[in-house]
Amino acid sequence: MISTTEPVTKKEKILKTAVEIFCKKGKKSTIAEIGAGAEVTDSIIYHYFKNKEDLLFHAAGEQLKEMTALVIDQLKDIHDPVDKIRKFAWYQLYFHDINPHYTNLTVFECRTNKSFFDHEAFQYFRDWTRILKDIVTDGICSGVFHPSVDIPIFRDAFFGLLDMESIHSLAAFETENVQNDVDDILYLLLPVLTNYFCPKANQLTKSERILFAAETIFAEKGYDSTTMIDISLMAKVAEGTIYEYFKNKDDLLFSTLQHRIRKNNIVLSDVTSNQNPFSRLRFFIQNHLFHFIDHPEFMKIFLFDGIFNRKFYKSKAAPDFIKYVETLYPILDEGKKDGSFKPDINNRVFKNIFLGLTSHMALRWHHKTGITEPIKFQEMKKAIQMLLRAVTNE
Repeated sequence: MISTTEPVTKKEKILKTAVEIFCKKGKKSTIAEIGAGAEVTDSIIYHYFKNKEDLLFHAAGEQLKEMTALVIDQLKDIHDPVDKIRKFAWYQLYFHDINPHYTNLTVFECRTNKSFFDHEAFQYFRDWTRILKDIVTDGICSGVFHPSVDIPIFRDAFFGLLDMESIHSLAAFETENVQNDVDDILYLLLPVLTNYFCPKANQLTKSERILFAAETIFAEKGYDSTTMIDISLMAKVAEGTIYEYFKNKDDLLFSTLQHRIRKNNIVLSDVTSNQNPFSRLRFFIQNHLFHFIDHPEFMKIFLFDGIFNRKFYKSKAAPDFIKYVETLYPILDEGKKDGSFKPDINNRVFKNIFLGLTSHMALRWHHKTGITEPIKFQEMKKAIQMLLRAVTNE
């Protein structure tokens, strides 16, 4: 929002005018029209923006930047996560009702353009969705929401539903005021978060809340920049309470890894023993990579603070990690025995190629932009095929 106490810069005036004109006319707007409205020449606009598309994306992002600041301010005094989600959903629908042209601009002009998702202004849309992620994370830590909630999937359901409300209002004229649907929306979405059918499962123990918060903060800020106060605030416990369960920050870090690895060991132990070695090996590799995709916070900690950290191998998590990767050994031995795997495979070397391939893939996924989930799944499929070819007689 442009300040009323400071002089308006030319760039700010161009953006404000661009929002107004793009919202009215969409892509049919011209640079000349925007220049006339902002009282600047075309050359001044091109000094700040590469072309009309660049200005369009920046204008859409600038408006959302203002919305984000407003809604964060409105949410700051609301403490119940359910009330926060209600307010957040209502605000987005309300904004649609009073600014339908802006919704039309972002939904039909920006999101249909592939370039928009690589543009710097798209960061404002990430910031907007981050509000929901923070609300849900806070709800899980406080025990209001179920710990098994898949935040990315819920985010897609939430924003996808609100988008469809807006689209069918704008294009199909189903309703004039989408904000009136907020109660019906929450009636569908809240059970997904709170799991009313199993209320006891909603409650995390204090130690589980601390571990959940620690994994989130360690992944977001890195080990060195994370403080115990950061974790206590997210877990909604006193800092001293953390020390009742964990000796220090190192102990907490490795406990988060141990917790996840033990869960994976339980999953693997549940695999039916009547499966053949080939199927069991494929499941093991697939489960490992799925875990990276489903739990990016864990993946980041596992890589940077786990297997590529010398201290990890002397930590409390090390025995569980060894048990986990050496689950491969009896699978390989059985396959060698029944002839489905090559007889001279060195189990230890195969373990290393498995860890090496999957960790390097995950590092690339983390560092390189533009690797979407469909691409990850394609790469995962090829990695599984490669590792299976390495051991089979075919």
